Amino acid sequence: MPWQDRDGRLVATAFVLHATLVGTWAGRVPAIKHALSLSDTALGAALFGMAAGTLLGSWWGGRLARRLGPAAVVRGGIPAMAAALVASAFAGDLAALFAALACFGILGAIVDVAMNTIAVAVERDRRRPLMSGFHGAWGVGLLLGALGASAAAAAGVGPERHFAAVAVIVAGVAVTVLAALPHPASPVRAARHGRTAWSAELVVLGGIAFCSFFAEGAAADWSAVYLHDRTGAGPALAAAAFAGFSVAMAASRLTGDRIVTAVGPVALARRAGLTAAAGLGLALAVPVPGAGIAGFALMGAGLAPIVPLVLSAAGAVAHGVEETLARVLLIAYTGSIAGPAAIGFAAGRVELRAALLIPLALIVCIVLGAGRIQPAQGGELART
Repeated sequence: MPWQDRDGRLVATAFVLHATLVGTWAGRVPAIKHALSLSDTALGAALFGMAAGTLLGSWWGGRLARRLGPAAVVRGGIPAMAAALVASAFAGDLAALFAALACFGILGAIVDVAMNTIAVAVERDRRRPLMSGFHGAWGVGLLLGALGASAAAAAGVGPERHFAAVAVIVAGVAVTVLAALPHPASPVRAARHGRTAWSAELVVLGGIAFCSFFAEGAAADWSAVYLHDRTGAGPALAAAAFAGFSVAMAASRLTGDRIVTAVGPVALARRAGLTAAAGLGLALAVPVPGAGIAGFALMGAGLAPIVPLVLSAAGAVAHGVEETLARVLLIAYTGSIAGPAAIGFAAGRVELRAALLIPLALIVCIVLGAGRIQPAQGGELART
């Protein structure tokens, strides 16, 4: 587990803080929508600002991490994310909300690249798998943010006060606790002219992460809809589909490092992909609520280790680690944005059940490409 030593605990803390901000925002979207009297279309436009910002942040994140150092980016980026979160609560109109969310997306992606750069270095230094546990910590932070949002909403606390309180706490921890965040000394330098090549290996790894993020996005936005419309489940029971997916994913990531130690990354990726495919296949083949909930839970458990394994493998690519991770995440984030939209587009032309064959096919691609996943090796870790 990543928190067995001081450096691992510090990196895990950064993942928790990052996810807490994301979960806080996600839990108060209805309140923000109501406060600004936004239509569904207007809210979608605002959320597009976050999506576009995420892609830009992924593109810039590697360069910033290489020039400023990933530890400095994380320490400065998390408080900046917190400030953007507060700005979204005080946005007075759609344009201001769009700008705040674009900043939130840019900063979130930049911090994500830097966090994963440090995580790869710590994992390499310890010479044992840790990445899945770091991403499991992100899942814990997301849950904390969501629970806090639910409690604030139940207590009648507005987004302005709620976001401000969370921002102060998160920024305070980032400035104090993360002051000792380890600073990786990358054993590989960037490619010629300070740029990382778009190698075939990098694109394949990014493609595997794309497939996983596409499937995760499809489950997030469409699992409950599928159970409600196809199996006749009520709203509460339908919502249990994504709840089961999320809990299974978090549990799988928190135990994934032990499994990859036992069976190796390639075998784990193949077995995990087969598990995810079997789960989604079950949900689609047996359209009853119980099978749907169990199927989406299996899908979450199977997808959980894929992206951590990909990022560990990306750390072994012989180019600049920071920009390599940035480009892999850029491809991956494209999947999370395209997934829900593609499913919606396809479902408008064929039934939703048939549209969900798209992520099933992409999960099969993960299984086929699993042989390209190898962990990072060697390396050093220096402290600022």
